[in-house]
Amino acid sequence: MRRQMFTVIAITVLFMPLLWLIGCAEGPTGVEEVTEEERALARTRVTDAENHLVNAVAIAMGEEELPDFTAANAAYKEALTLDPGNLQANFGAAVTEILSLLNDPDIRTVIDSLEAWTESGVFPMSPRYGEGASRVGQAKAVRSLPRLLFKTANTALSNPPLVHEVQEIIETELVPRIDYALERLAILEGHPDFQYLLPPRMTAQPDTMEVDLGEVYLLDASLNILRVVANLVTAYNLDFDKDGSYEYLEDEIAAARHFKYLIEDSPTFLTLRPGNRMREVKSGLLTALDKAEGCLAFIRAETDPQDDDVIKVEMIAMMDEQIVPGDPEAPNFARAFDRPEDIIAELKKILSGPYTLTEDFDGDETTPDVPIIVDIAHILDNPVQDLRTLLPYHAWLPEEQWGMVEGPPIYFTDEKGNPLDMMAEDFFPVFPDYTFGGLLPGMTREKFEALIRWAFPEEEGFEKPVAGPPIALSFMIFG
Repeated sequence: MRRQMFTVIAITVLFMPLLWLIGCAEGPTGVEEVTEEERALARTRVTDAENHLVNAVAIAMGEEELPDFTAANAAYKEALTLDPGNLQANFGAAVTEILSLLNDPDIRTVIDSLEAWTESGVFPMSPRYGEGASRVGQAKAVRSLPRLLFKTANTALSNPPLVHEVQEIIETELVPRIDYALERLAILEGHPDFQYLLPPRMTAQPDTMEVDLGEVYLLDASLNILRVVANLVTAYNLDFDKDGSYEYLEDEIAAARHFKYLIEDSPTFLTLRPGNRMREVKSGLLTALDKAEGCLAFIRAETDPQDDDVIKVEMIAMMDEQIVPGDPEAPNFARAFDRPEDIIAELKKILSGPYTLTEDFDGDETTPDVPIIVDIAHILDNPVQDLRTLLPYHAWLPEEQWGMVEGPPIYFTDEKGNPLDMMAEDFFPVFPDYTFGGLLPGMTREKFEALIRWAFPEEEGFEKPVAGPPIALSFMIFG
């Protein structure tokens, strides 16, 4: 709790000062006329909101708890009902709408759940994922995954929610708040001269600081990325409970039986949920890149003294210096990068259609570099309907032998059903579709193995991993 509290306070200290606006800006076009009395009342409500923020942080620091931003959020929204064009209220409502999520018990459940899963080491986003990822280590991980799942589901959380419950909270509570904040920021972005002057009482700094659209664009990009994550988490049916419970995972035979059902017979497991979430992932990523580009362009164009700016031109110049054109250690596609805008432009190309990646995938300088086509746009515009169709060939032991093995009694096979030896030096699962639904057009097994070796090079004391992201799903499911 102490770590969470100081994290939230740090975020608050970053954003709260941005709520101090010197002067009033005119509202967006197309709104009803606002009387001077309403404008004055709106300014009063903004001041009330700022006082709520100061008090919330002071109380949290004294009692070692998370700050409560709900009162400030309500005051900013009240100001907007009086004067929708009050830029101060728009910005304050956007920021506190996001910060107040930390006070929502349902959102806290989602955060705690994601922390529990990622810290368990089960999933690829976990900092512990891949520990001991040798062939032996991966084999042990495959056999022990049911116990990891049970431990995570029943120990890390006192009352673990089901996956679809987490997805519902994300869809009904998190996403609408992100969208609300983005709407407020869009209003601010329509005012190129938008500016906050932050007096010392709000920043605890000796001098006044200036915040402008550069910071607004950056916040916009960050919220778009958060929405992308929300869409990814809710795109597919991921429930693996049995009758609303995870208790079955405690019994290895029951776990094996249910996992077999999920993989072979479930009508919904790993299937695409209704909606256009994957397409929204693509549009969200492109929007985030546009906003990041806007942030860089705005800050680079500044000609005023930078002493009081939160993000200074010098900071962007430092980013430029960290990018070394022609770096021999960089992948071929990155060697022409000269500044952050080059990276953004390349990412847009990658997201817009087939992208050819030409690299020394086999690690042999005497052989020509090999081109591999990646089409992220296709997989987002035409998402795989059932992720199980991408899993490698596999088979199950007869049920009477299930008690003789540790973990799910499943094994990998080739396309003809012949068992594969996971301990073999050249072990590599056999997949039915090496394009993975069109993500890698023209991909072959040979190229795919080379791609995995290139993406996950061997290091000292670390054997070749056999479960990089393209095939990690196999090991998670077959655990």
